[in-house]
Amino acid sequence: MLTVESCKKDEPKSKIEILTSRSWIVSSGTTNGVEKFLDDCVKDNYFTFATNGTYTLHTGAIKCVPSEIDYTNTWSLSDDGKTILLGQTQWFIEITESKLVLTVVDGNDTLVMILLAM
Repeated sequence: MLTVESCKKDEPKSKIEILTSRSWIVSSGTTNGVEKFLDDCVKDNYFTFATNGTYTLHTGAIKCVPSEIDYTNTWSLSDDGKTILLGQTQWFIEITESKLVLTVVDGNDTLVMILLAM
């Protein structure tokens, strides 16, 4: 008797699956290629993205101002997966299982935020 087994490779995760399956902590940022110094109150901030199209910026334990609270807004990924709309701001997106890079052009400035999977 001959038995044939097929070996199906796991399908790669979509950008949405990667984005919504983990939390993303702020790692670094640049403006026009110059690294920005991040205060401790920013370094413990992290994002979570829900499948219902909302995201939350969690402000972490260290507050920049005493009244700082978590912030929730909407997000959507473009059909081609190259940009993400966070609230009213459109960012270019690069994402892997461990790193999220968001880039926005604001006038003459190019801002880049790097987040790492938690």
